Amino acid sequence: KLDEASKMFGKQINVAKYHKQWMIDAGFEDVVERVYRIPIGPWAKDPTLKELGKFELTHMQMSVESHTPALFTRVWNYSHDQVMVLMEGVKREFRSRELRLITSYRFITGRKPAEA
Repeated sequence: KLDEASKMFGKQINVAKYHKQWMIDAGFEDVVERVYRIPIGPWAKDPTLKELGKFELTHMQMSVESHTPALFTRVWNYSHDQVMVLMEGVKREFRSRELRLITSYRFITGRKPAEA
C-alpha cells in the first residue's frame, strides 16, 4: 500500500528494479546489477548476516517512520492515530523472528562510453 500511495502522490519510492534499465537507456555500457539479500533482524545463523540484519532492522524501522506518515495521511486519509497504530504493527513484524524477513539491495555499475 505504501508503494501504491507513493505512485498516487507522484513520487514512486519502489524504483530500484528500474535502475539498471535506466542506466542502459542513459547510454552506459557494461551495466551489471548485483543483488544482495539481507535479513531484517538478527535471526540469520551466519554471523555476518546476523550483524547486517541488526543494522537493517534499525534502518527499516527508521524508514517506516520517515515514509509512512505523509503518504498515509495525505493519500489514504488515515488519521494520525491510525498511522501510529499501523507503524507499530509494521515495526513489530520487522522484529519478529518467526517471519524471517529479507530485503534486497541492488548495486548497479556501468561504464560511461569512451566517446561521451
